[in-house]
Amino acid sequence: MRESRSLHFPPEVDAGDRVDVEAGLPRHGILVLPEAWFSGWVASVDGARAEILRANYVLRSIELSEGRHRVRFDNRPVSVALGAALSLLGLLIVALLLWIDRRRTPG
Repeated sequence: MRESRSLHFPPEVDAGDRVDVEAGLPRHGILVLPEAWFSGWVASVDGARAEILRANYVLRSIELSEGRHRVRFDNRPVSVALGAALSLLGLLIVALLLWIDRRRTPG
């Protein structure tokens, strides 16, 4: 049976929407964050985009090769971009309606 060993790397959290981890592994392994997996997160390892895996069905994890790595998780939920786009659209519609109303009102 293969020996399993856990290593601990303290994450740096920035305002809840970014997690940076400096990890050094003696061999190929998996970095598991003790935070819930959610589809809005994207990850990079040493600046290159990486796939986020699910560990134990609920935790975020990422596969790492042997050596030192800088891992970054950024929260970029689609709902935020969609909400901003819809808000901008609503603002444009209101501005257009006000402009039309002003043109119709005699002066």
